[in-house]
Amino acid sequence: MDSSSGNDVIRKSSFYLAFLLFVLIYGQVSGQERLAELEKLVENKEDIYSLKVSANGRWKVWQSVYERKPPILKIADGRNHNSLVAIEGPSQWQLVDDNDIVVRIGSRLEYRNLETGKIKEFQDVKAFEYFDAGKTLIVHYNNGKDNALEIYDRKLNLIQGFSNVIWIKVFEKKLAFVVESDGNSLMVFDSVSKNIEKVWSGKSAINLFHESDMKDNGWIVVVKEKEGLKTLYVGKDKIVRELSFDGILYFDKVKPMASSNEKAVYLSLDKARDKPKSDIDLWYSSDYNLTEHFRNVPEQQFVLWFPTENKVVKMDEKYNEGFAFGRSGLFLKSAIDTLKVDPYDKKAAATSFAEIFVYDSNSNEHFYIDSVAEHIYLSPQGNWITYLKNGRWVLYNVIRKSKQFLNYDKNAKPYFYSDNDAVWTSGRQLLSHNFKTQSVYEIVRFDGDVEILNSENRIPTKYYDKSSPTINLGSKLLLKVKKKDYHYSYYSWKNGKSLAIISDVDDLITDLTFNNVTGAFVWKAQNYNRSPVVMERYFTGKLSNVYTSAQPETTGRIKMKRLFYKGPNGDDLTALVYLPPDFKEDKKYPVAVFIYEVQNGKSNRYLAPSFNNGTGFNERLFLESGFMVMLPDIVAGKDGPGISALQCVNKALDELLNIPQADSKKVGLIGHSFGGYETNFIATQSDRFAAYISGTSIVDIINTSFAFNYGTYTADYWRYEDGQFKLGDFVSDKEKYYRNNPLYYVHQIKSPMFLWAGTADNNVNHEQTRSMFLALRKYRKTAVALFYKDELHGLTKYNLKKDLSLRMIEWFEYFLMERNDSKWIFKELKGAF
Repeated sequence: MDSSSGNDVIRKSSFYLAFLLFVLIYGQVSGQERLAELEKLVENKEDIYSLKVSANGRWKVWQSVYERKPPILKIADGRNHNSLVAIEGPSQWQLVDDNDIVVRIGSRLEYRNLETGKIKEFQDVKAFEYFDAGKTLIVHYNNGKDNALEIYDRKLNLIQGFSNVIWIKVFEKKLAFVVESDGNSLMVFDSVSKNIEKVWSGKSAINLFHESDMKDNGWIVVVKEKEGLKTLYVGKDKIVRELSFDGILYFDKVKPMASSNEKAVYLSLDKARDKPKSDIDLWYSSDYNLTEHFRNVPEQQFVLWFPTENKVVKMDEKYNEGFAFGRSGLFLKSAIDTLKVDPYDKKAAATSFAEIFVYDSNSNEHFYIDSVAEHIYLSPQGNWITYLKNGRWVLYNVIRKSKQFLNYDKNAKPYFYSDNDAVWTSGRQLLSHNFKTQSVYEIVRFDGDVEILNSENRIPTKYYDKSSPTINLGSKLLLKVKKKDYHYSYYSWKNGKSLAIISDVDDLITDLTFNNVTGAFVWKAQNYNRSPVVMERYFTGKLSNVYTSAQPETTGRIKMKRLFYKGPNGDDLTALVYLPPDFKEDKKYPVAVFIYEVQNGKSNRYLAPSFNNGTGFNERLFLESGFMVMLPDIVAGKDGPGISALQCVNKALDELLNIPQADSKKVGLIGHSFGGYETNFIATQSDRFAAYISGTSIVDIINTSFAFNYGTYTADYWRYEDGQFKLGDFVSDKEKYYRNNPLYYVHQIKSPMFLWAGTADNNVNHEQTRSMFLALRKYRKTAVALFYKDELHGLTKYNLKKDLSLRMIEWFEYFLMERNDSKWIFKELKGAF
């Protein structure tokens, strides 16, 4: 080495040391000040949850939730607008009748009269329940009071008490509980009749109990014995009947399910398989359920048990478990697709049809309905089924086993008000339809597409593709009508009369209710630059603000613009652009762009400042740090997910040029999960971004499309063929996979990348992030990878969420704002000096 080169090294080293000293002394103060500002902003944030109204309409109750401090139950008095009761740290609460509320704070229970302020306290309480039907309070105590259970009437007079109650379960009007005393006893309290009866008692531990759907409302009791779980049925005659199936009395798991047959209970029975232990795990291509290689998958049977007839009917294994509908012994089932290689095959396919059958448990026969790919709607008693097929509505008559087409728009939806009648929302109309006579008439027409808000669905949510939405025409229907320009109006309708409740707003409206006593509507409203508020409007038209949640003073100064552009299929897409609270017309601002798929539906969601972000990204924190924030829509086109994302984002960036204050040379891109994949691909193809952040993302779709998913224990190719990636079959179009694979183009990345992942992520293997980092490192790109130990696809620990949220802001501050006070970034770049 010559002397001149040695002097260069000395000069560079001296500069580096001087710069580092400057950062440590001055930058640290600046960084700490900005952190303190953000922490103050976050700590003062308030949100509103669980808005309820008392029976008389006087009291509005909700839970105010904060970033770190305990929630506060707040109660507003409709007769005294200056009165606000606040109860800190509620664990459980319930309004009672007109003027009372029951609140549990830790192990202390308060029964409070809101009108008089009188409070009765109960100590060492584990849980409580109040039955409106029987005006009965149930109090269950902790070990300190011998796990006692006390039952009180409306005036808080003790009806009866029990000790050693180890388990309670609440049903619609009944309380079932287990008393442990010289054995175990199952007791049932009827809140209406106030009767208490002993259903079963014995030495065995009770594993499960459930009220049956049989005509005599008997009880299913599952007891644990050394041989396994034994299933009993106890009817009104008090006779205890034991389930025996194929000579087997004991099972490893028993699960009661809804039954439509009044003579039978429907059960799922699991029996563990004997799997020999071995150091060799042998996989066969004929294996259907690969979960068996990771845990013991039991043999599962579905049966109808007729206890009084001593008969068990095993369900045909050619069909899935199905579910009960109506009360005439019918079950809706789909045939198991024997052509599938894996349970998740075709899971996300838009045209994945299932062969639907009705099983009649009275005749033990299956009747074919149709091949269906869309949502299925069932009438309350199960006489009618309607569904969409190839863009046309089909109505199936279960009794006659016949079907016909209906002339409704494909976006229409039925809401049943009897078994033979439904109100359909179809575009701007509400239409009444009698299925027996096929008479259809218009109820009301609005000036925008209409949606019913206050329907109920009794079908369990696990059957996500089936529902039975019901409405009560004796009460007011609450309706949402879509207007132009992202505005909505809200109406009530009853007996041919409609009333405008909220007119032409772009707010996000939730929790809308009507009180018959006061004639008032109550709801929660929020918008991107307005924290949640509780509003009330009387039938007469009087509008009042019940409560406004706390918000930083900068909230109202945040503004939003919408940019419009075309997607790869000619779709009308939108990008939301938020302007920071200190926005000035004569100033340039860096832009943080967060991508996923379609995001324009977030436009009226309050931008609450928070570190409690599983993905690390929070729009408000970026805005308060001086960034513009853009959320562009992305849709898939024929060229593949990466290329489509690039096309959509480029179109959005082109429109962003029309905002002169956006600094087009200081734009950063952020993505998580699928958005992280999109970010990875765009980074390899674009020179329009100054920095990137990619979290829990995929870099090699060739590898991962045939990888194993440890979250679902299945092959992952379904996500790439028909899921978010929509790439189709690999063999059919390998070139599309190649063209959309980020790993093949990592050497083209021009801007710094910040990568992060959780090491316990079972959805996207964190080794994908490591592969991306190693490729960046090989090609001497500027990159930092952050691995959160034992964390998942989204972070779960608050301190780590905060850490990630701050690092993301610091990364963009460093590369988009030239703030050089982040030591962890400076360490990566020191080699440049």
